[in-house]
Amino acid sequence: MKQIFSIKSYFSLLGSLVMLFSNTVQAQVTCQPYDASIPRTDTIQLAPMNISAGVDMPNGTMLYRGSWSGAIPGYQIHCITDAAPDNYNFTFNLGLTTAPLPLANWTGSPYSGKVYQTGIPGIGVVISDGSQGVTIDTPHANGGTRTQEMDATTNDNRILGSIRYINLIKIGPISPGSYSLNSANLPTAKLFYDNAPGGPNVLGFPIISNILRFQGELTISAQTCATPDVVVWLGSFDANKTFTREGAVTPWVKTNLTLQNCPTFYGYYNNSNVAALFDYGQGGVSNIPASTSNNVGIRLVPNTSVVDAENGIMAIDTSSSESASGIGIQLGWGDNNPTLFNLSNEQQMILPKDGSKNIVIPLSARYIQTSSVVKPGNADGKVTFTINYY
Repeated sequence: MKQIFSIKSYFSLLGSLVMLFSNTVQAQVTCQPYDASIPRTDTIQLAPMNISAGVDMPNGTMLYRGSWSGAIPGYQIHCITDAAPDNYNFTFNLGLTTAPLPLANWTGSPYSGKVYQTGIPGIGVVISDGSQGVTIDTPHANGGTRTQEMDATTNDNRILGSIRYINLIKIGPISPGSYSLNSANLPTAKLFYDNAPGGPNVLGFPIISNILRFQGELTISAQTCATPDVVVWLGSFDANKTFTREGAVTPWVKTNLTLQNCPTFYGYYNNSNVAALFDYGQGGVSNIPASTSNNVGIRLVPNTSVVDAENGIMAIDTSSSESASGIGIQLGWGDNNPTLFNLSNEQQMILPKDGSKNIVIPLSARYIQTSSVVKPGNADGKVTFTINYY
């Protein structure tokens, strides 16, 4: 009887083990493209046709940003489970299918290590979901791990409101000129469902839902203007009547710089005014806002010493025995009522987009008494000006 009792105990233990293992079996989720329209390929026309990239823009400047909007698409995947209710984890990713040109040697901000060459020196391209760029080898899971509940044995899924971007970045020196960016040199992007890290895996993943392909050309102007020298006569004054105290000044005289033979400055598109290239919710049409205007920066460096940089006062040339003393030259910025030109800073001016060949930079100058004693004589001075294009 003891032997029989021992055998029954053994079978009781074995049965418990069988029940334990059967409780760990999980349902399997399988997904497939919803129908033959998946993946949906969207052809995205580059627009507008022209932008301007200032040759002196800092590296990392966004020269162009265009968007693709998925809006509210049809269903993208169809999933089944062998046990409901159930759920499955997944990621929805942005990646690249092709990249015709290699990665650029760009380690700055933004998109370090994610920028591809465009065929134009100094300009790179990156496909992004906003802050995260992608490469062939490094897709990005927007939103991280997602969970889909399945109340029934089948489930249809779609991702709403997807927005992705094409970005042109200044990644190095751009020589003055005009360049054509052909869409054949741009990456082709994809959106796809994939398994979440840590599983459990869904059979059928990855599934591509969208392919984003660019077409057309974009002309990028990096041209500059001619800047001739300027000679200005500030006038002749009676020292005893005009300069009676320190700070006494003569009337402003316009000393405008005229930029000549200028190209059209088309402006550019950055985070603040994205070019909406494709909106599925609007039938795929584009909506191109006004561009951000280009600027020029003007820096003035006197060939003589600076008396008061903040107030724009420079010394006159006193190298001759016939030179005056006790006065300086004060520089102003603007037309009718100039503000003082801070010689420590660069002044910036918005460039017109109307194709003006000649563009006037409004500068003024006058004499100012800098000492209690003024000696009459020649009061000459020279300033070197530098024009930066942004």
